[in-house]
Amino acid sequence: MCQGGVILAAVPNRDSLHRQAAVKMGMLERVDSLNASDIKNGHRRVYNFSGLKRDFESAGLRIIQSGGYWLKTLSNAQINEFYTVEMINAFLKLGEEYPEIAGEIYVVAGV
Repeated sequence: MCQGGVILAAVPNRDSLHRQAAVKMGMLERVDSLNASDIKNGHRRVYNFSGLKRDFESAGLRIIQSGGYWLKTLSNAQINEFYTVEMINAFLKLGEEYPEIAGEIYVVAGV
């Protein structure tokens, strides 16, 4: 194992606001179900914070930092059609403030 290295990982958040809404609307069976976009992007699973941290720690890595970004409220197609640059920037900042429901979560881990 390389000493002193850092691993950065960003993954879809299972508990994101948009996944929870998709379940309520019948678009996803469960928050951890993969949609067509997930599959197209090569995702094999979605994580919540505890699962992501657990997998890194069980691999012998030390979590240095974790958080979220991009409070996603609509589908990518809807965002492309309706969001302004100001809206995108606001929702990026809100994702940092509310990482537990952000669209994406991340960890920075040390080896």
